[in-house]
Amino acid sequence: MRPPALPVQPALRNDEEEESDDIQIAVEQSLREQADREERNRQRQIQEQEQAAAVAEAEEARRRAEETAAAEAEAAEEKRQEDIRDKHRQHQALVTLIRELNDAFGYGEPVSIPYELLSLWTSGFDDSCVIGRGGFGMHIYIYIHIYTYLNICI
Repeated sequence: MRPPALPVQPALRNDEEEESDDIQIAVEQSLREQADREERNRQRQIQEQEQAAAVAEAEEARRRAEETAAAEAEAAEEKRQEDIRDKHRQHQALVTLIRELNDAFGYGEPVSIPYELLSLWTSGFDDSCVIGRGGFGMHIYIYIHIYTYLNICI
């Protein structure tokens, strides 16, 4: 007896199913690869946005630092100008006083020296300016470098 013949059609069906499965696997793999590419693109975009934000933040910090430095430089210049004006006023007061002292020592009127000016000349009546003590108080040495030396009893 002969074995029954196998139908040819079912074997083809198996090949079609395998091919269909292969196509399905290839489609799924292609979809996964596309999803991976999209995820990498999305991650790259996020990274680029973060870098752009960091650059913008650094630029803003640099701009603020420049503004602060400019403001500090302007304030320092204003203080320097004010110091120059103060020294000029002190110099004018000193010149006026020296003229009055020259007049007084040349038999002119007595001169009143403001306490603030004496304090300025003696560095706040520093002990390094004291040259002696007597019945009338401390003797303080003051050097006025423009015209004359003074020895004032305080």
